Amino acid sequence: MDKEKILAFVTVHGSTNSHTAILARMMNIPALIGVPMDLNGLKTGMTAVVDGFSGQGIFEPEEDVRKETEKRMQEEAEKQKQIQEAAVTLLQNAANLAKEQTLNESQNKEQNGEI
Repeated sequence: MDKEKILAFVTVHGSTNSHTAILARMMNIPALIGVPMDLNGLKTGMTAVVDGFSGQGIFEPEEDVRKETEKRMQEEAEKQKQIQEAAVTLLQNAANLAKEQTLNESQNKEQNGEI
């Protein structure tokens, strides 16, 4: 399974605890589980929009739906980037505080003759 090519999951059967749902959460991609649909109507190469927020799956969407989806995907990617950057900054700050605290503790021990 090439994870770079998987953008969403849509299944007819399953639950929120199914293997597919768990994979989707771990991969941070939308999943629609237990969707009643005619599998015989699907063809290889069809375009689909899977909206995990609204719970909708649209096969062969109109151009305006495609553009809106691409816009929302870019916005979501930007949010994820900002979250990652904030997490890195938070970790760096925590590491700096830990270093400073260790240094202060060492200096206090040295001043008290414990070292």
